[in-house]
Amino acid sequence: MRSLSKLLMTLCVAALLAAAAATAADPPEAQILRFNEDWSSVAVEDLEGIDEAKHIQLNDSGSFWVSMAGQARTRAELWRNFLFGAPDPADDSFLLTRVRVSGDFHFGEHFRFFVDAYSALSTDRELPGGKRGIDVNSLDSSNLFVDFRIQAPKTTLTFRLGRQQFLFGKQRLVSPLPWANSYRTWQGLDIVIQPRGWNIHAFGSYFVPVKKYSFDTADSDFRFGGAYAQWNRRHLELYYLHNENRNIDNRRDTFGSRWWKRVLDGHVDWDIEGAVQGGSVGDLDVRAYMFGGEGGYTFLDAKMTPRVFLGLDYGSGDGDPTDDRAGTFDQIFPLGHAYLGHIDHVGRRNIIDFSQGVNFVPAAKMKLIIQNHLFWRDRTADGLYNAGGALIRPAAGSDARYIGNEIDISWIYKPTRRLNVLVGLDRFFTGTFLEETGPSKDITFGYAQALWLF
Repeated sequence: MRSLSKLLMTLCVAALLAAAAATAADPPEAQILRFNEDWSSVAVEDLEGIDEAKHIQLNDSGSFWVSMAGQARTRAELWRNFLFGAPDPADDSFLLTRVRVSGDFHFGEHFRFFVDAYSALSTDRELPGGKRGIDVNSLDSSNLFVDFRIQAPKTTLTFRLGRQQFLFGKQRLVSPLPWANSYRTWQGLDIVIQPRGWNIHAFGSYFVPVKKYSFDTADSDFRFGGAYAQWNRRHLELYYLHNENRNIDNRRDTFGSRWWKRVLDGHVDWDIEGAVQGGSVGDLDVRAYMFGGEGGYTFLDAKMTPRVFLGLDYGSGDGDPTDDRAGTFDQIFPLGHAYLGHIDHVGRRNIIDFSQGVNFVPAAKMKLIIQNHLFWRDRTADGLYNAGGALIRPAAGSDARYIGNEIDISWIYKPTRRLNVLVGLDRFFTGTFLEETGPSKDITFGYAQALWLF
């Protein structure tokens, strides 16, 4: 009953927020990275209600102005047989909340200052790890940077210095991790070059780990940098990523590309990405690979506009732990939740995931998604890793590849542009590898989330 009441409370909050939401004409769409929202071209006199905070003039000419933003999110989670029933307790329910506000200050055409503050909290979480860093960050900032912008005839050049979030491509390898309660962030310099049709990032940074009850500080031994280029006219991305964690003697260089397209009047779509990885782990040379892809067909003229899709996600494993090579792919900073099952017990390391699904639009502003994942180990000498990249089941004791399958059902409702409601129910059915190596109970995960933003 306690878990059911939390789910109902979350949905009630969503309904109240929907009733209070206001609407403006043709506003910029909200972004995961709020600093990418551009309200400069929206006339002040066209704003009303809470949207008046989106463009507040700070001087008579209007060359100095600020845009305010914020969000409030709450999510109830219910777990049964967490980690396949291995820990005690393996069942729990709890509530996650997050509140965030930001200010985007513009001083003429060349200078900008962006700052945000957020608080992420959790009720008692009795599963292994207790209140984790991804659950709690009592008061912190995910972005605190200055921009210096140069406008040339055919190119815009921006120097961004300070604490900031990165989101590249489809977030398979680099994501601010919006699903988690606390954010992923970095501190450093990002040079953004935008010639016609291109968006190029050249960056160097230190990772900023979460300190749950004190202000986060950058870890100078955990470095992340590289270049990421997106060519929008050709739907193509090319990238080089370097991550180096001296705390565990892990250095990786990743070269990859992504191609996406929609053809046949929008009926057919695909998105494919691949990368190779070198470097070193201690005295071992790295030779690792990844692939992610999805293709779909949308019945545009059919009732509820169904889209059927197939996906394949792969991360290489280590075939021989006694040789001089490390073959397990380092997934870097992913949003694994979006690709390898919502239960997050599978990550892009030593994995083959063949997925199938269908989504419907049963009503306006509503979507229903049903997806099934089939999981195998890439190499039987390597184990099972979770969405965070941690080894949760060693290889010893089984030569089986089959891990199991996961069914995810998600219902998404967006009654207004300010409110998103998400309800999900997921089930992981364990397979031979888990049955032969330890606890292997099927996992159930349910959640209800409401997100309000302005």
